[in-house]
Parts: sequence; C-alpha cells; structure tokens
Amino acid sequence: MLATLMDPEEAIQWVIPAMVSIHAALVNLGLDQYIHMSTPCSLAVLEKSYPPSAGSFKSELNGIMPQLLQFLASTKAPFWINAYPYFAYKDSPNKISLDYVLFNRNQGMIDPYTKLHYDNMLYAQVDAVTFAIARMGLGNLEVKVSETGWPSKGDPTDIGATVQNAAIYNRNLLRRQLENEGTPLRPKLRLAIYLFALFNEDMKPG
Repeated sequence: MLATLMDPEEAIQWVIPAMVSIHAALVNLGLDQYIHMSTPCSLAVLEKSYPPSAGSFKSELNGIMPQLLQFLASTKAPFWINAYPYFAYKDSPNKISLDYVLFNRNQGMIDPYTKLHYDNMLYAQVDAVTFAIARMGLGNLEVKVSETGWPSKGDPTDIGATVQNAAIYNRNLLRRQLENEGTPLRPKLRLAIYLFALFNEDMKPG
C-alpha cells in the first residue's frame, strides 16, 4: 500500500516502523501471542539462490534487512517469502527441468556444499532464503511461503503457462502439504505454504 502512495525506495524506510507500531498495538490488546506481525518478501530480495547454500540477500538491502530479521526474531514471527519456481523456468527453460519445477519425478540436484538432495525448485528456493538469513546471524528464523503457484495462461512468450502445468503444480504441491513435508535443510519442520491462487485474474495485463 505504501508503495502505491510514494516511491518504493522511499516507502521501504517506513516498513519496519509500521510493523513495530502494529505489534505494539497487538501487545496492548494482549493479542501478540496469537497474531504475529510480519511482511512477505519477493524472492528478488536474494542476490544468490543457487545452489541453496549460497543464498544471500542483495547488498542494497543491508540497511533494512537486518532490522526486519531482528524484529521477526524478537517477536518470534516467521519470515514470509513469495516463491514462484515458474519464473526461473520461464527464464531458462533449456537449463531447468520442467519436472523439477512441477514436483514431478526427476533426478533433482545435489547442493555441492551441503550434499543435500533437492527434487524440486520450491524447496531449494526456501532453503536459499534460510541460508541468506543465517548469513545475517539469525538462522533460527522459520521461513514460510506466503505465495506460490503456476500461471494457467500468459503471453505467447510465457513458456509453460498452461492449464495442464498449473494443475500438475497445484496437485503435486498439495499432495506434499498433506504429507507434512519439510525442506531438505529442515526436514522435520513442516513447510507452511499458501497457494496463489485458485481463480484467474483474467483482467490483469501480462
């Protein structure tokens, strides 16, 4: 909302103060144990995401990211990330396996440093965020997925944006959610995921 009212670079400086104010209100109402204040981040906050163990935040976020992470740690709130494997596939369809991004059976990849095996890109992206957070000294923060999904239609250049692929992605993702899976880095911690979306924004450009 702030970004629609002012320049995004100017708006970002108000994110943490706004979160602190809302959290203070929750404390005053005795609701802070039930409602945790956080904010979703785009995967674009990462400078590196491959391999997952190389995950790191962009240097231009060095001012605000430590503040955000410290706030989340102090209030025991999770770090939310919007992660869309589709966009990585769209940019490099000849290098990235479609089965890998759709949760289908595939060889996957092994992180050369941790030796962890990844059979899908979403879990790799989430662990990249976890490693980026750990590099800032707050590796205990839980990472959750505030948005993920697959487009059922797009522009002619949007490779892979089909109803069939969207159905496969959603179905395979929900199956894994029902199995209470965690990521390779945190296999015993169920990864919370919100699916976006179960309806088409058919008036949205692009």
